[in-house]
Amino acid sequence: ERGRGGHYVKLRVPNVMIADNSFDDTGGRKTNYMIDLPNGSTGLITRNTFVQGREKENWTGFVVVAAEAKLYRSAGLRVESNIATLAPGETRSPAFVADYSHERLAVGANKLGAGVRMFETR
Repeated sequence: ERGRGGHYVKLRVPNVMIADNSFDDTGGRKTNYMIDLPNGSTGLITRNTFVQGREKENWTGFVVVAAEAKLYRSAGLRVESNIATLAPGETRSPAFVADYSHERLAVGANKLGAGVRMFETR
C-alpha cells in the first residue's frame, strides 16, 4: 500500500493464484498496474480488494494481461469475486481487466465502483 513507483504485483509465470489481498493505492505515487502479468498467465485472481489512487503513471488498468509478450497462454485465466473502486476524487475510467492476449479470459462477477469498466481488449 502507498506504493512509490512500479507495479504492486508483477509476475512472469505461466500460472498464478492471487487471492485475499488488499491493494490500496490511495496514497500511492507514480505507481503502475495493481497486477501485471506481462507475458500472459492462467490461474485465478479472486477475493482481492483494489482501490486505485490518483497519482498513477499507468492508470488504464487494474489487472493487465500480456502487455509485453504472449509467452504463456492466458485462455481461461479466471478473475472473479474481487472488489475494485477508485479513490475519492479520481475521475478517470480505467478497465478492471485489460487484455492484450486476445484469448478468452474468464472474467466473472466482480464488484466495481463508479467509473471502473469491467473489461477491455487492447
